[in-house]
Amino acid sequence: MKTKIITIMSAAVILCFTGSEIYAVPIDKIFTSDGVIIEGDEYANVYIYDTPPDRTTVNMSGGSAYNILTYDYSRLNVNGGTSEVYARNESTVNIGDGVVYTLDSYDFSMVNIFGGQTYHVTAYNTGTVNVLDNATLGTLFAHNFGVVNMSGGKTSRIGAAEFSTVNLSGGLVTDDLAAGDSGIINVYGYDLNKESIGGKYNYGFVSGYWKDSTPFNISLNSPDTYSRVMLIPEPSTLLLFLISVPFLRRFIR
Repeated sequence: MKTKIITIMSAAVILCFTGSEIYAVPIDKIFTSDGVIIEGDEYANVYIYDTPPDRTTVNMSGGSAYNILTYDYSRLNVNGGTSEVYARNESTVNIGDGVVYTLDSYDFSMVNIFGGQTYHVTAYNTGTVNVLDNATLGTLFAHNFGVVNMSGGKTSRIGAAEFSTVNLSGGLVTDDLAAGDSGIINVYGYDLNKESIGGKYNYGFVSGYWKDSTPFNISLNSPDTYSRVMLIPEPSTLLLFLISVPFLRRFIR
């Protein structure tokens, strides 16, 4: 009888009833070595730890997790599912597909978003976020020395604050750019233009063409943003690369 009661209580913990529907409550998952999250997996919190000297790699190709937290030098590759991701200490997160609610990059970690849907993305504390290809984001921010590089994909808003940097060289920004508190937004392209009035909020806009000749026109959302948006003609990036090549070769030798 006692065993039966324990079994029933355990079932109550992992099952919820809504009318005639029954669904399992997501559970936590801890990785201390390489692993995968696949279609059908449902987790509330996923914790990923290294086992020095090896680094932990977790590949996610489906399933769901509300929170994913990576520690030490762990590496998380996300290819599907629903998750909230915290990347710390030089970890690398690659998102190819799926839905992410909140994604934060901390302490030299790197997040590469190639596709899928991510609602809130932030680079904190020298963390780096790269947005490429077919990624779809809600908001994209850099704070406290964080770095955001966007060369593809789509987002509604980009923000930079607290000595952070945003490098914008492609993609679609449907709403606005925001910068303050020593944050900087560098815009790379051709025929670049910046105005202090006009745009969606009448605080100005930046326009021009990306390196693939796609035109863009992005509103600025505050007077402070205008002075913190830097226009960098695309050939200058090529010139910088050409100048650096001899030094790179000398360093390699």
